[in-house]
This record gives sequence, C-alpha cells and structure tokens, in this order.
Amino acid sequence: MRCYPLALAASALVCLASVGCGPKLASVKGKVTVNGEPLKIGNVMFMAEDGTNIDTPIKDDGSYDVQNVPVGQAKVLVSSMDPKFEAKMSELVGRGPAVPEGNKAAPAARGKAMVNAGGAPVDYQAMYNNIDPKFNNFASSGLSVTVTAPSTTYDIATTKSKK
Repeated sequence: MRCYPLALAASALVCLASVGCGPKLASVKGKVTVNGEPLKIGNVMFMAEDGTNIDTPIKDDGSYDVQNVPVGQAKVLVSSMDPKFEAKMSELVGRGPAVPEGNKAAPAARGKAMVNAGGAPVDYQAMYNNIDPKFNNFASSGLSVTVTAPSTTYDIATTKSKK
C-alpha cells in the first residue's frame, strides 16, 4: 500500500520537472523612429536564434508590442513602405489602368516604365520606402536585441536619406 503514494509523488515530480522545459518566451516593446521622428507605418520582425520569425505592426505613434518572442539573441528588421508602392507595382505589371485592346505598344510601354528618361533603372522599392532599405533585411539592418523574460524594451532608430 505504501507503493501507491510513492508512485503519486514520483508522478508529481515528473510533472513539475516538465513545466518550463519548452522554449522560454517574452514580450518585446518599444518605439521606432526615422530620423528622430516616430515611424507611423510598417512592421518590426524578430528572428530568434532557432530561426523563428515573429512580426508585429508599428502603431501610429511609432510604438510596437509583440508577444511570444523566444528568449535569447534575436536579429531585427523594420519594413515601412509607402502605401502608394503597391499601386505603383500593380501599374507596372499591368494590373493598373486598362490598356486599350489591340494596343501592341502596351507591353513595351510597360517595360519602359521601369527606367527613367535617361534609360537608367528606377529603384521603386527605394523610392517608396519610408526608411533606408538596409533596415528591410536581417543581414543588413545591423539591428539585434537580447530578449529577456518576462519583457524587453527595445527602441529602434532608423534613418532615411533626404532627397
């Protein structure tokens, strides 16, 4: 009869030991700025050491708050495209304004939309990006954070060259 309480105690120890064996998660919050001013649109993405990606939108005041980020080192990227970018891309691939039927010059005209008057390629992504495009990539952003539980504050300063 004493074996039963011993087995129950052993089961309880196994259950307690298994709690916390999963990945430790934390929240990360902060503000994103561009040239010192709040970035009002975009996303922040974290890539944990295990390759997990977690992203969250940037709010109108430049703040963000994301849950369930694995604890440890994380690479960070910020993306922020002008909403007009999607419309421009649709126009360039032919989903924009209708082209009259039988207009054989239309495909060539669309192709020329990718170059400026001097014939040089136009970088529409850079043109419609609200921040320096280097921040759009984990490898080039230069941004990283050590995520600690239960929460981490990480403010992100980006730049955009004035043209």
